[in-house]
Parts: sequence; C-alpha cells; structure tokens
Amino acid sequence: MSEKNKSNKESDDDKSALKRFKVKVHRVGMDPENKDLPISVDTCNPATGGKLRFSPGTVVELTLTQIDILSRPQETNIPLDEGSGIYEASNPQKLAEKYYPGFSARRDPATGIIWITKSEPLYIVERVGGFTA
Repeated sequence: MSEKNKSNKESDDDKSALKRFKVKVHRVGMDPENKDLPISVDTCNPATGGKLRFSPGTVVELTLTQIDILSRPQETNIPLDEGSGIYEASNPQKLAEKYYPGFSARRDPATGIIWITKSEPLYIVERVGGFTA
C-alpha cells in the first residue's frame, strides 16, 4: 500500500471515530430496582466532567468507540470456596456448572481452584438513526 493510500486510510479511520451515531442504550439483566439508573460513558469533554450520563432508552449520540465499549460483553469470574462439597464430587466442574446455570467451570491448573465464568453484555445498543460528523 502506498504512503498516500495509508494516509487516506488513517484519515478515514479518524473521521469514523469522530462520527456520532444516534442510538438507544438498554440495560440487560438488571434487577428491577436499579433498571432506571442513569448510564454513563466516558467522553473527552471537560465541560461534562469527562462523562456523558443518560437514562436507559433515551436517544443519545455516541461515537463508535463508545458504542463498542457499551456493547462489549462483561466477564464475571467467581472462585469456588475450597471447602465447598463440589470439590468432593467425581466431576466437580460438571457439578459446578449444574449448580450455576449459564456459567462455565474451569479448574486453575496451578492452584486447583475451580472458577465459574460467565460472559454477557450489560447493555444493548440500538441504532435509531444516521450519524453526525
């Protein structure tokens, strides 16, 4: 790729990062008492204190980077207590997955501790319109 083409590609990437997309952001799997709490996302605007806060389901304009961060799955890792009866089972990892549906279990080879892991998004980002430059 020539230097001119590389420069144009970098310039296009910079422009797309600055575009703002109209979206609605919804929480996933939140307990009912906290479902209406504001959502906040980092910005580079000192006037807002570096944060953009908005209510779930309202139309906001976010950059592609902000959208990627909000829609990225969150990983939850929980170690199982070594005193748990799960360790005494013939197949403790399978039993752990049965006790914790939706989680996968793995044993740390160095410590022998069983970890249960779940990866799920905290937000759903819905595009509702075009973009602004």
